[in-house]
Amino acid sequence: MTTIYLLRHGAQTKALAVALRGRGIGAVHCSDLPSCRQAAALIARRLRVSIAAHPELREISPGESPADCLARTLPIWHSISRAGHTAIAIVGQADLNRMLLGNVLALSAEETFRLDQNDGCINVVERNGSRPWVRLVNGTPAELAPANA
Repeated sequence: MTTIYLLRHGAQTKALAVALRGRGIGAVHCSDLPSCRQAAALIARRLRVSIAAHPELREISPGESPADCLARTLPIWHSISRAGHTAIAIVGQADLNRMLLGNVLALSAEETFRLDQNDGCINVVERNGSRPWVRLVNGTPAELAPANA
């Protein structure tokens, strides 16, 4: 099983890093845009893990349809989530996180864009084989269950 912590960068980045300690995170992934890279770098330093930036994880571009954005993003999402780590963190932006969660939940486009994604929120997806389970949406660092470690 792999636990994916899908994060939205924001003012709570330090609190996110603290909340993620002891959760077995093996790597932090993000888009190659500066705001996500900065947040991911802070989290990766605090967790003492590597960081990998991927242009495929960029926010939806002007003129790009949600379907085109997902077509760009899903291959890297699947690759990251099957890379062999017990847990990973992905630092993203609001609409990209919504689309990834909406895909996992099999929501329509309209329903997908009704998912809240506050600054510094945490979403938790567990993947057991090919079956993903959403455990938390738009949570705060304080809402994560205590780490086992």
